[in-house]
Amino acid sequence: MKALKKMDVVKARVLRDGREQEINAEQLAPGDILLLETGALVPADGRILSESELSIDESPLTGESVPVEKDAAPLEEDTQVADRRNMVFKGTAITNGSGKVVVTATGMRTEIGNISALVSSAEAEQAPLDKKLQRLSQR
Repeated sequence: MKALKKMDVVKARVLRDGREQEINAEQLAPGDILLLETGALVPADGRILSESELSIDESPLTGESVPVEKDAAPLEEDTQVADRRNMVFKGTAITNGSGKVVVTATGMRTEIGNISALVSSAEAEQAPLDKKLQRLSQR
């Protein structure tokens, strides 16, 4: 859980007011235009507007060890997360190329944030066997 929270990136390159700026990733908001290049960690979820030979290591999200080639082509609305070639996801890493992305989600509203919330709720729930053992040990 702590490891997921540490995935926050300190800085992000964005286009604001018509010029390129470097901001704290915490200041990103949906609608911001994010500039990504090889070696960068993705600080938010976003839809690819344009790209040049963009490949991303999505193993933190999908477990897939092979980098995924990305493009800006539209996809069906019900496309599974792992198959969304036109999206980038927080906590993944750019292995090749560059891209311009519009931010769609930040923080706990990202895909990795959703996973983190699910893990937290699963950790908080006690298994039925654990509950029974705890009751027995209190007798």
